[in-house]
Amino acid sequence: MGVYQADAKHLPFPSEWFDRVLMFDVVEHLYPWELDAAMAQVKRVLKPGGMFIVHTAPNRWYDAYAYPVVRLIRTIQGKGHLYPRDPRALNVAVNLDVHVNEQDMVGLQRNLKRAGFGRSRSGSTRLLSTGARHCRSSWRATSRSIGRRSAGSLSVKCLP
Repeated sequence: MGVYQADAKHLPFPSEWFDRVLMFDVVEHLYPWELDAAMAQVKRVLKPGGMFIVHTAPNRWYDAYAYPVVRLIRTIQGKGHLYPRDPRALNVAVNLDVHVNEQDMVGLQRNLKRAGFGRSRSGSTRLLSTGARHCRSSWRATSRSIGRRSAGSLSVKCLP
C-alpha cells in the first residue's frame, strides 16, 4: 500500500478498505466539527469487523486533576517555576494554540457514539459498537513522561 499524507476529514480510500485504522495523537488537534468528520471517514473506510484504535494525550482529566498535584509537589521540591499554571504551556508554548480539542473519556465516548459507534455495557467493561465492531475504552493516567511532563492518555480500541 505505501505511506500517504491525507486530510483526515476526506480520506482518499475506498469504503470498507482497511482492517485497522489508527488515530494516534490526532484528536486533540482537530476542532470538534473536524473530529466528527474524521470519525465519519474512519467508519466509512473500516471493513466490517475491523479495528479502530484511538490514542489522545494530554487529556482534560489529567490537566484538571493530576497536573495540579504534580505542580504542587514540584513547587514543594523547588521546581515549581518549571511548571506553569496552564499545563498546556509546559515544555512547548505552541501547545496553547494547537491543542484545540482535548478530550476526557466521557467526551471521547460521546464523539464515537455521534460517529455511529453505539454504546453498550458488558460487565465492568464499557463497549462501543457498530454492528460487529466493538470498542473497548480505557483511561491510563500519568504513566508516561514527555520531557518533564507526565501525561495521561486516553485509548479506545475497536475490536472485531
